[in-house]
Amino acid sequence: MNRVSGYLVLVPAICSIVSASSTATSTDSIGARRNFMDTTSHQVILELAKFREASDLQALESASDLVGSMQPGADEKLPDLRKFHQDKLILWLKVLNAIDAKLDPKFDANNTPALAVTPPPDAQVPAGADPNSIRDPKIRAEYLDSITANQEKARYYSLQYKLHRLNEQISGDVEAYVRKFHLGNAEEKTEYLQLVEKVVASPQRRASLQSLALAP
Repeated sequence: MNRVSGYLVLVPAICSIVSASSTATSTDSIGARRNFMDTTSHQVILELAKFREASDLQALESASDLVGSMQPGADEKLPDLRKFHQDKLILWLKVLNAIDAKLDPKFDANNTPALAVTPPPDAQVPAGADPNSIRDPKIRAEYLDSITANQEKARYYSLQYKLHRLNEQISGDVEAYVRKFHLGNAEEKTEYLQLVEKVVASPQRRASLQSLALAP
């Protein structure tokens, strides 16, 4: 075999090796990205569980941040790209479900807990006084009950106030995401509405999300 014919044999072989290497690298990249998606999704579910069990608002924020940070690869192609956005939307909807399970729609931000509980009239001590300064056990017990109720109200108020603010923020993030990636054409809108119907628990939330696709 002369030098020229040798080159003719080597060039296709080298191209084949380069192509195979490129394909393997691309496949490895996609696999690594899927593993990252799976890991992130698992972390989101764990954070939402912490929020549900202990009303941990930091865990809710962490779950929201994790979902928001999820991005497809630069080389992601259809249908993998559509699958990525379906999975991300489902996680967003699960975050909203967790919020709705704790959110009190009747919460009144103007109905604040007392800074100092007023004792019963017969106690003859000022607001915020030490219960032990009340000699009558019945009056003291009534005062202690009022203090306990106010503490519970303070915990409720703190949770609901912060949760309503987070709900506004996260709902806005979800709406912006939906408008950008799920309402581009009739097929995407249909797919979006099906996922909302399937995943979202709250009728009010479901109607609000459905209105995004039904708006002119």
